[in-house]
Formats: sequence, structure tokens, C-alpha cells
Amino acid sequence: MATNVKRCLYIGLGGTGMKSILHTKKMFIDTYGEVPPMIGFIGIDTDRDEYKGTLKLKNGEEMSLSPSEQLKILVEEPQDIYWVNKERFSWVPDRNLSGLTYMTNGAGQLRSNGRFAFTVNYVNIRKKVEDVLNSITNARIIDNDKYQLLNTATEIHMVFSLSGGTGSGTFLNMAYLIKELAPKCKITGYAVLPGVFKAMSRSGMANVSANTYGAIKDLDYLMHMGIGKEPFKLEYLRDSENYDIKIRPFNSFIFIDNKNENLDAYTNISDLAEMISLALVTASGELSTASASVSDNIEKYIDAGEMDIENKKAWASGMGICEIVYDGNTLSKIYGIKASKNIIERLLNSCVDTDLIVNSWIDSAEVNIRENNGSDNVIDYLWNKIPKYDLNVSDYGNPKPEVDINLNSNVVDSQKINAKVSALTSKVRTELRKLIIKHTNTECGVSTAKNILDGIRAQVDIFMGEMQSEKEEFLEKEPAYIAQVETAIQDLRTADGKFFKKKSTLDALADDLAEAVKTLAQCRIEIARRNAAIAVFNDVLAAVAEAKANIVLIENSLKAVYEELTKDLAALTNNVGRASQTFQIDLSKDVAGSISVDASKIQIEDFVKNLHHDGKVYSFSGLSHAEIKADILGYAEKLRPAKEFRNTTIDDIIDGLSEDKFNRIIEIAISKSKPLFRYSYKGYTPNTTPRDSFYIGVPDKVVSRLYKDDYFKKRLEGAMDVDFSNTGVTDKIIFYRQLGVVPPYTLVSIRDYEDEHLQCRFNNFFDQNLERRFLREDFSINPKRASEDDLLEFWVKGFIFGLIRNTDDGYEFKSKELGKALRDYWMPLSKYRDEAFDQFKRYKNTVRNEYQDIIDKKAKEMGDEAMRKLIERVKETYFKDFSQLNMTVSELEKKGFEKVGELMEAELQYVDKEL
Repeated sequence: MATNVKRCLYIGLGGTGMKSILHTKKMFIDTYGEVPPMIGFIGIDTDRDEYKGTLKLKNGEEMSLSPSEQLKILVEEPQDIYWVNKERFSWVPDRNLSGLTYMTNGAGQLRSNGRFAFTVNYVNIRKKVEDVLNSITNARIIDNDKYQLLNTATEIHMVFSLSGGTGSGTFLNMAYLIKELAPKCKITGYAVLPGVFKAMSRSGMANVSANTYGAIKDLDYLMHMGIGKEPFKLEYLRDSENYDIKIRPFNSFIFIDNKNENLDAYTNISDLAEMISLALVTASGELSTASASVSDNIEKYIDAGEMDIENKKAWASGMGICEIVYDGNTLSKIYGIKASKNIIERLLNSCVDTDLIVNSWIDSAEVNIRENNGSDNVIDYLWNKIPKYDLNVSDYGNPKPEVDINLNSNVVDSQKINAKVSALTSKVRTELRKLIIKHTNTECGVSTAKNILDGIRAQVDIFMGEMQSEKEEFLEKEPAYIAQVETAIQDLRTADGKFFKKKSTLDALADDLAEAVKTLAQCRIEIARRNAAIAVFNDVLAAVAEAKANIVLIENSLKAVYEELTKDLAALTNNVGRASQTFQIDLSKDVAGSISVDASKIQIEDFVKNLHHDGKVYSFSGLSHAEIKADILGYAEKLRPAKEFRNTTIDDIIDGLSEDKFNRIIEIAISKSKPLFRYSYKGYTPNTTPRDSFYIGVPDKVVSRLYKDDYFKKRLEGAMDVDFSNTGVTDKIIFYRQLGVVPPYTLVSIRDYEDEHLQCRFNNFFDQNLERRFLREDFSINPKRASEDDLLEFWVKGFIFGLIRNTDDGYEFKSKELGKALRDYWMPLSKYRDEAFDQFKRYKNTVRNEYQDIIDKKAKEMGDEAMRKLIERVKETYFKDFSQLNMTVSELEKKGFEKVGELMEAELQYVDKEL
């Protein structure tokens, strides 16, 4: 079944961003075994060295961002670039010019330096983004059987710190570059606040809070951008690259502090990078579609304006995330390794008395090589010990020629006996191989085979000893036998030479000679037989040594594999529950340490049967350690307990927990998923509190213990939205908590950031031209209480867009929130304009939100060009054609109409300067 995945591009800016997307890549590989083709990464930094951060995958391998996933934006000799192109760098704050130094090892904690590096490297950055977008939107991706696209539009997730120079100085330029390249994409920003960096280090933190304040103020201004706002120009080195800002940079924006509402603190950036990565991976999957995209919901809340405070747009949000996981695959691997070790132990253990096997093989009809205890099986097989020819002497006077002929006739034929040796050794080698293969492939097989070979060698050594000893005895006797023959020849010749000789005496001496010759011939046959037997036994010993070498090789290989498996087991066992300690609850942890192997469930014969080598286990002598390991693990991981671990789901485990244990785990999950986002309205009263929502991803909510009987909802304090989504992922439950939106002035530490900003010797804004606009417009992060000026905008635009009218009965304004359908939603005001405006201001909260939506919608329908022309016309003829004030200028100047005149003056001033 295909896995549903969204098209997502993850961009990490600066060190924090790079670390976060590295964690994200790791989680994709751990989850899917690879990075899906519709997922892309870009890490951007101002560091000369390639980002060398690495993380260990679940399988123990190390991974990193590839060179193609990184882009270095270095700047050599920035001062020269600045002075040659000074007119292009009007945005660089004057106070920061002294800090404009080589950017080859970071941006020196200056935001303007980060933007400078982005500007100088703009062409390369643009090309990199285009290349990755083209890659992940390739049409062929939809043909992938492994993954199913959840969306057609691409989502961009950008991670950075607001505290340093690179990420904080480039995130706005990057957001608008993406808006230009992919207008339909949705951009979510993840911004790490300075708390974690201050917790990690007490030195080198001079600018972190000041930079954060500058970045938030920049962003706050731009998140208020919309119809009717004067565009702001982002300047680059070429006019063609300049970009007019008319819209806000992010669809949704998430702040990440290092503390939650309970003041639980995270003091290492790796913890936050890990949490962000969980959120980023979650954003690509099924859970992100619960009740529309979670980023869509933030955008919806921003657009609705219900959570705005006075004149401040609510756009800041926070999130928290936690997973409950059950890693059945890893537990299956742990069982497989333990079962593999058991198989190796049983192959290497000694559990068979091999003496009987050795003796039976030696005495078997196919081998039959015993040469002790009265058995002469080898020498008798090789050659008959009785001389073939007897000596019959006919010439008693010269018997020697006949003796020599007889001895030569009875000499062992070397060619024939060698053939017998070859036949026997070949047969013994064949039978020995059969014997060793047979026993190697049994319980205790390697040990048994080794002991058998040792037993055979011990017996053959005895046989060899007897052969050597007997041969030496015959060699010692041979000279005496030769002397006896010579003496018998001489005695016969002497007796035959006597004048008075007796035939009986001669016959007796001839018989003595014949017996002496036979004894000598027999001695020489015995020597030859033993030489041949020794050759046989030498070959047997060689064959045993070769087989022993193979068995020792197998034994050593198995021991080496056993050691590897022991290390693998330790790594896997230790890693369970540690892959993401901070924001994961791993229910595999308790199980991992208690996994045991029932040896009775593993049959060595069955293991052998499943091997695909001719010699089965004996063939291990010709395999590498990796091949042997794969063979054993391949079998072990198919055993029923291994399959049961793999097939056990998170729901199975959850359902098996006691009520107390289950409650405790859910309490921990709720606590871990508290947003790292603290806010306070600082005395202002909101119209409505920010949405606090849980998105719970479960394999199947119908059977989920969390979903049944509203269990999870009942565990929550207060009114919180809870959305369940079926993820189809059977090994985890995801708790994604989203809080927002609020205006950024509500951030708990914003005043601390501002204090450090005011004391900082550098300029913390990314564009001094934008800063001048802040001053000109009196723009502040903090809200302004409603005044005539605050609602004057909507009073004037109400006349322009037909939302306010002057009738015979007086002024009226239209509001679907306040009016009645019977009156077509028109609400009455006073006959007099100044009084009507005072009454209009009473409805400020409703009017502001409702009219802004209506005006934005009308402007969008009209288009930029038509809107521009309308504004020009209004500026020229507001008083005459739009104000609906049925009075002349001279009438306004009469006594009694001063307030109406003041109001009209204010309206005209607004039209002239602000519209």
C-alpha cells in the first residue's frame, strides 16, 4: 500500500536551520528507509566548510546532508563589494558597516551581514531553490508505487534562529524569493528564540536578544502588509532582481522558545532541532491533513482577525509535539540477532561423543583403514603379504640367478600399488567430506565436525605410528634376511661341490634357501606395503587437515559474526528509547531488554534446510562474514516470534496496558507536547483567546483507545479542540499541539529583547530603509489604543467601498455581524457626521475585523491595476464624489459645524497621506 506524502521543501538557514533539517532527513530515512522523491532539503550557511553534522540512523549507520543539499553563501572582501556598489546597498545600516567583514566563517551575529551574503549570492541561491523545486515537483513522481501524493501544491518549511546573523538575516529575503518562484506554495516559518542559546552559553551572546527583537519587528511590519499599503522594495545587485513587497512573507509562522508554560526548560539546541524535525516530518504526512493542513489553520486564524488586539495583527503561533512509538521492527531485529546468536552457539557447542562416529567411519566398508588391534585393512588392501612365486632351485651348483629371478618376480609393482593408493585416498577423501558435511549440518555441528576430525587424526597417527614402527622393524631385519639367503646359497653350492654329496642333503639345503628367499621377499613386500600405507595415511592426514582448516575457518567466521551480532545487539538495545528521548515515548524500551529466545523453537535441521549452498553450513568456509551473517539473520528474522514482533502494532501495545500505566503515558505525552511558546496580553483584553488545538494521529481512530468514549478529550483541561486523523502508520501515535494566533508583542520575553536592542551598538534591523519607514509611520510592536485615527481608515474606506452611506434618515453602516437581514444588515447612525463617527467607533472591534476582510476581498476581485486607479481617483475627488457630505466648504466653516469640519479635514488628510 502506497504511503501518502506531501510535496515539501525543507530549508534550513544558518546553523540552527542546518541542524534541524539534518534531524528531519534522519527521521525520513528511519521511517521510510529513504528520503521520498517528493521531499527536498536545502541548507544554507555562511561557513566556508561543508556542514559536517552527522547523526546515527536506527540501523547504526551515520548519515549527513549531502553536498547537493547544501549551499555556502560566502563573501570574500565584502567592504570592496559594498563601496563599488554602494547605491545598491542603501539598506545596509550605517552602524553596521564596521562589522561588514569576511563572511567565510559565519555572519558575525549581524543580521545585515546575513542579508549581504544572501544578496551577493542571490543568483546561486535562486538557482538552487529552482533546481530543488523542479526535482520534487517532477511529474514522474506520481508514477511511484511506493508513495502517493497528498497534494499538488508544494509546502515550504523554513527553519532558522532569530538570534544570529545568517538565519535571522536571510529568512525574509528567502521567503520573498520563494513567493516569487512559487506563488502558490505555502510557506511556514519556524523561528527559534534566543532562550536556548543563552542557556547553552554565557559568553558570545551579546546580540542574540537584540537581533531577535529586530527580526520580530521587521516581520511584524511585513505581516501587516496588504492592500492599500505602499510596497516596500527589496534591493539586490541588479534592478531585474529587485522585488516589491506587497504581501506578507509567510502563510503561517511558529515561534519556538526553550520553555513551555510550566517553565520546563530545554537547554540544548539539539533538543529543539529534534522537536522541530518531528513537526516537519509530521507536516508531510497524513496528520497534516486533519481538519485541513495545520499550517492552513494558522493562516485561517490570521486572516480571520478574531484574535487581533487593537491595531495589531495576530499572526504568531506556537506548537508542541510528542510521539508515542512502538518499534516492532527493531524488536524483531533484536529477536533475530538473539536467535542468530543461539544458532551460532549451538553450532559451536560440544554436545556429541564423537569416538563412536570416528570408529564407525574408520571401520565402515567404504573406508576400512584400520591398522591396529590386529587389523591390517590398509596394507592388505594395497598388496598381498604372501609372495606370489615360490623358489624351486634346479641348479644347486649355481642357485643365485634363480634366487635373483624369484626376488625380482616378487617385487611389489609400484605402478599398481600407487594406483591402489590413489583409489583408496580418493575414496577416503570422498567419504571424509560426506562425513564432515553431514555432521557439520547438525546440532553442535561445527564442534562435532572438529572433534571428529581430531579423532580421525588421532587414530591415523596411531596407524601411521604402527606403520612406521613395523617398517623400521622390517628394514632392520632385511640385512639379516639377505645374509641368510647368501649363507643358504653358499651352503647349497658347497654341498653340491662335494665329491660325496647326498641328494637328501642338497634338497634340504635347497628348501632352506627357498624359505630364506621367501622370508626376504616377504620382508620387502611388507616394507613396500607400509610405505604405501604411510602414503595413504599421509593423504588422510592432509585431507583431515584441509577439512580441519575449513572447520576452523567456519568456527572463526561464526565467532566473528557472533561478536558482530553482540555489538549490533548492544547498539540496537541501547538505541531503543534513545532515538528521540526528549520528545518521544518509546514503548519498545521495556520490551527490548526482556526479549528471550526459546531454543526449543529453533531447529538446526530446519535452519540448515533453508540454506541455499551445496555444502550448507560447511560452505561457510567460502563465504564472507557479511554473507554468513545475512544467511543466519535471514532465517532468524523469519521465525514466528520475529514476525510477531513486526506485526504487533502500537494499538496492540496500548490496548495491553493497565489503566494506570496508560493514563500515566498519556499524561507524559500531553506534558511533552506543551507548546514552547509563552505569551501574555500585557494588560490588553482580547476579543477571543487563541485557538489551542490537538491534532492526534492514530493508525485507525475507530479502534484507538484514545478515541473511544472521548478518552483523550476527557483528559484535557479546559476547552481544547481535538482532531483525530487516521495516519495508517501502525507504529506510532502523534500528538501535535498548536497554539495561536496572537500578536507578537505578547511574547513573554519581548521586553527583554527590546531592552537589549536599545543597548546594542549595532543596528538589529535587516534594512535601514524599512527602519526609517517605522519611524515615519510611528510603527510599533506594541498595540495602540483605538482612537479616531485608528478607525478613521475604516470610516473613509467605508464610504469608498459602499459600506457607509448618508441617507435622508442619517448615516448608516453595513455589518452582517451587527445588522439584521430584514434591513439588509444596515445599522443606523446619527444624522450628523461627527456624531455618526463617534457612534461608529463604538463598534470598533467588530468593524475593524469585518471591514478589513470585505475590503481585502473587494481589492482582490478588482486587481492591482484597478485598485491603483481607484485610489488615484479617490485622492482627486474624495470630497466631491465619495464623502457623501452634503455640505460645501463655506458651510463647513460656519459656526456650529466646527467638529464636522475637523472630521472632514482629518478624512482628507488621511486620503492624501495614508491611502
